[in-house]
Amino acid sequence: MKNFGSTKDPFKTSTKKYLKILKSLDLKPKVKLGQHFLADDEIAAEQIHFAKITKSDTVLEIGPGLGILTNKLSKLASKVIAIELDSVLYSYLIETMPGNVEIINGDALKLDFPKFNKLVSNIPYQISSPLIFKLINYKFDLAVIMLQLEFARRLIASPNSKEYSRLTVMSSYYYDTELLREVSMTRFIPVPRVGSAIIQMVPKKKMTTPTSEPLFFEFVKIVFSERRKMIRNSILSHFSKFSVSRTELKEIISCLPNITSRPEQLSLEELITLSNELHLALLKSNSATKINNYLH
Repeated sequence: MKNFGSTKDPFKTSTKKYLKILKSLDLKPKVKLGQHFLADDEIAAEQIHFAKITKSDTVLEIGPGLGILTNKLSKLASKVIAIELDSVLYSYLIETMPGNVEIINGDALKLDFPKFNKLVSNIPYQISSPLIFKLINYKFDLAVIMLQLEFARRLIASPNSKEYSRLTVMSSYYYDTELLREVSMTRFIPVPRVGSAIIQMVPKKKMTTPTSEPLFFEFVKIVFSERRKMIRNSILSHFSKFSVSRTELKEIISCLPNITSRPEQLSLEELITLSNELHLALLKSNSATKINNYLH
């Protein structure tokens, strides 16, 4: 008789495994805390493959949950540091993970991260934005993380698209980001209402730096708060930020490049150029001595 091989579905097998763990822990996932656990071992393995983990790596994982990534990472990395907020999951991980895994019980947004060179995580969706910007303060080689699909698309959006936003600009200022693959919502326990995506983020080694970084940050915040308005009008409506009168500011910005564009139309480089020109024009004005400290 011809052998057609096993008919077992690997995903169903891994799902049963993780459901059994949840039952043994008497743990009902806290959806409000973003507890949607990846239950597909093959996707976890693919995520780790993207990160190119070697024995020279110290990997940080945020929200290890049931340890689907943690256990696989421990077999490839020199050390894994996993930060888990849930005390039940923390106790489970302490008992089940090997010796090269350090489990920390706490809030990843409040803790100082130990030294690491790669981040591999399935991020609780509600902390995605603050966590990405917290990472700015740390030196690392790359991050491979699972995020809500809509959020991931905003990170990689192009100008003139509906997803292009302040988040896009600020993220692209610090990182080169690539969407590696989309992941169906059915691959999680419990099933979320949204799809997910695995992205790679690499800190930029050579950055185009504005002449005044604080001014650039404030400028981006102002213009994207009214993204459908011309940049000129948004700046004028926030004239008090620049310690000059509206009339004076109108004259100062009259000849700046792209000043009548909408912010969603401009690339990161064009926004930096415009910010630099604004900075220079303000410094040349008669009111330069009154400009707020963030201009310097």
